[in-house]
Amino acid sequence: MASAIKLVVTDMDGTIVATKQHTTSEAVRSAVIGVEQSGVQVAAVTARPYEFAKSVFTVLGIDGLCVVDGGATVVQSTTGEVVWSKWLDADALKKIVAIMLPHTQTIDYKVGWNEESAVDVDIEMITDAAPYVYAEVDVGDVAGIFARLNRIDGVIGHAITQDDPSVIGIQVCHYQADKFHGVSALRDIVGLTKDQTLAIGDGDNDLSLFQNAAVKVAMGNATDKLKSQADYIVGSLADDGFAEAMQRFVL
Repeated sequence: MASAIKLVVTDMDGTIVATKQHTTSEAVRSAVIGVEQSGVQVAAVTARPYEFAKSVFTVLGIDGLCVVDGGATVVQSTTGEVVWSKWLDADALKKIVAIMLPHTQTIDYKVGWNEESAVDVDIEMITDAAPYVYAEVDVGDVAGIFARLNRIDGVIGHAITQDDPSVIGIQVCHYQADKFHGVSALRDIVGLTKDQTLAIGDGDNDLSLFQNAAVKVAMGNATDKLKSQADYIVGSLADDGFAEAMQRFVL
């Protein structure tokens, strides 16, 4: 198996770093370096914007293409150069922000990491395209929000688990801006196939990551739904499950 894998696509939060953190364990860092030195590419695939992911890329020594913004953007990890994108236009952004605003204290709907207080948002002033809308909402509001989002043509929403179980992050993107399409674009650019790809993650939004890989690995701390679709389950983030997976299936 090891010789067949040429690309590792990995979720970030809950897989190689703790949620919203920028540091990783030495075991994970060493595993990434070892995989890349063996000639296998490592691409992070994350809901984070580039500005919030770059420090992790640097710590891990990732030098190549990565997928950010939940799948909306493929960037060069060291320079931030955008090489592929599927962003929301201003009309879609206005509709999405209008749905999310009553349920959150802060919202991000601009390029880069630009979280804004909900009370300061003027929807009519939204004029530029952006990769996503992101807000954290009460878990009890999620079903109603998704019911309304589903009425907007051409968009898709992802629920992102948080450390606080009473809160859910919702990231809304162009329907072709999920992890499946982002990884497809990345693979096309680097010239590698699904059969050469291993995916590893922990959340339901990594199901689309699994659709684009021959080998599917779930972390020990993954959701039950993701585990049910995995070929293998490794240790949790706290137990360096990513490093375990690299040793077992790549190195």
